[in-house]
Amino acid sequence: MQAFRKARLAIEHWIDDEKNSLTIQQALPADVQGNLEILEIIRAYADWGAEMHDKLLSHVEFMVDNRRKYYQAVGNRVRSRRLQRTTTRGAGIQLATSSHGHNGRGICRYS
Repeated sequence: MQAFRKARLAIEHWIDDEKNSLTIQQALPADVQGNLEILEIIRAYADWGAEMHDKLLSHVEFMVDNRRKYYQAVGNRVRSRRLQRTTTRGAGIQLATSSHGHNGRGICRYS
């Protein structure tokens, strides 16, 4: 079990490395499983047999799917914040001009 944990952590470090983020977001899980660096990690544990090999490939697939969901959620959150800021700014300007009686010359009247 210790060997699987080490291999799993090595895979996770590779997947979480910033230089691999585009690969994780764009490549198919099978393509990531065939990546030379991932294959080197898996080959290092070849003495543990076919079951270890299969479990590590499954872990790569799981991690790719998990990180894609994460990147998608973060991307949606960033887009949502940008949209919210734009909407809030626009609404704030409208509220300020309508509630303070803007006279069209850049000066607001306060009642």
